[in-house]
Amino acid sequence: MKATDTDSSKTKSKTLRTLWLNPRRKRFWGIFMFLAYTLAGFFLVPYLVKNEIIDLIQEDLGRTASIEKVQVNPFKLNLRFFGFSLQDSDGERLISFDQLHVNLQLSSIYHRAWTFDEITLTGPYLLFERYARETSRLGHLLADMPAPEESREEAESSRSRPRLLIHQLAIREGHGLLKDNLPLNSVELPLGPINVEIQQLNTLPGRDGRQTVSIA
Repeated sequence: MKATDTDSSKTKSKTLRTLWLNPRRKRFWGIFMFLAYTLAGFFLVPYLVKNEIIDLIQEDLGRTASIEKVQVNPFKLNLRFFGFSLQDSDGERLISFDQLHVNLQLSSIYHRAWTFDEITLTGPYLLFERYARETSRLGHLLADMPAPEESREEAESSRSRPRLLIHQLAIREGHGLLKDNLPLNSVELPLGPINVEIQQLNTLPGRDGRQTVSIA
């Protein structure tokens, strides 16, 4: 290698360290924050969200939940859940879905409202089973939920209508099972497929929504 090539290589390396890898420069911390945001968004956040949801259900409801996979795209603000299942206290599958896709928009800042481009729930399943006139699986689940502790100010704030805008809200290929053990002979009724499509759902004043519902 020629001396000029060696000197050129050393100069480039020194320039790289001076301009980009120098902690005293703002661009170094800009690169650091970008890499940290990217790694946390793609890898750390999905892990934390998945485990937090499973632990929360176990602690608050005393039931077992599982999630196959969670994906997060921090640049598109996309969140996807795959293969969610909630088992009742006796091990019976109570609620599940194949996929949940949520796409938050930066325009939330402009609208001063939670703004979503899309919320799509694919393959949801619900088991509703009644044991007596006022006793059901769903009733047991709601009874096991911890009561929220709210101050007077928080209670008054929660009564106000939240500002919400969802450009596309969809439930696709939903199904369920209705069990009624109250009659002498128990009844089982499969439900589905259920498809719901709602466009421009919002709680903002002066804006209309278009709703189309299809249930078969």
